[in-house]
Amino acid sequence: MKTLFIALSLILSTNVFSQNISNTLGTNGVFTIKDASANFLTLSQTSGQLNILKALRLENTSSSTIGVILKGSSRFLHNFGNNNTFLGVNSGNFTMTGYDNIALGWNSLISNFSGYYNTAVGNLSLNSNYTGFQNTAVGESSLYNNTLGINNTAVGVNALILNVTGSSNTALGCYSLSSNTGSNNVALGYSTGSTITTGTNLTCIGYNAEPNLGSAYNQITLGNNQVTTLRCNVQSISSFSDGRDKKNITDLSLGLDFIMKVKPRLFNWDKREWYENNISDGSKMKE
Repeated sequence: MKTLFIALSLILSTNVFSQNISNTLGTNGVFTIKDASANFLTLSQTSGQLNILKALRLENTSSSTIGVILKGSSRFLHNFGNNNTFLGVNSGNFTMTGYDNIALGWNSLISNFSGYYNTAVGNLSLNSNYTGFQNTAVGESSLYNNTLGINNTAVGVNALILNVTGSSNTALGCYSLSSNTGSNNVALGYSTGSTITTGTNLTCIGYNAEPNLGSAYNQITLGNNQVTTLRCNVQSISSFSDGRDKKNITDLSLGLDFIMKVKPRLFNWDKREWYENNISDGSKMKE
């Protein structure tokens, strides 16, 4: 007699539903992740403090959703690109090709595209930089409008804030070179060189020191118009002079007759720049 066994397989279909998982800590409780010998993570019910007791590993940033620490819904810490470091709400971006940039502060280097070797420290520093490179901005809104300028250094609130394409400028002091769009200028001091616009190769040293014109060039200014004494151990300023750099040197025929024509003068300073519209009326003449 043959017996026929028929095996029936019951196929159960299971649907997976989304779900929330909640664990409630009791008063003064501590949630701990550990192995047999060490704690890796703890969460205190009393303080709400999460402690990571080993190491926190973050992926290199490759997009806005990978390797990014957010503050609210805004990027806060990431290293998008090659050797870049960005710390601050909306610092840097996720489209740049530039490399070796460092930005610290809200909206710092936010517009950078191909610029490289830039350092921005301060909210809005180098905010508009696009292709400019080798710029250093330290201070709120320093080099804010720079887009194409290169080799600029700005230290101080609003230093070089209006510079767009000017290059090789150095501004050390709050509001220094704040209107500059020229190149090769140096300003050292609070609000120093703030009237320079398109000027080039200007050096201003001291509080509110300014050239005679915003478009001037090849000038050195020491101090503002309140400075009345220039002190130095030597009594003259010598220009560069070396016989090895000269040709066709001849003696002049000028003698005593020429010297007798020299007329020393005594005068009072009454500079045009001390007046509105640069028109002197004698009311601010110095003794």
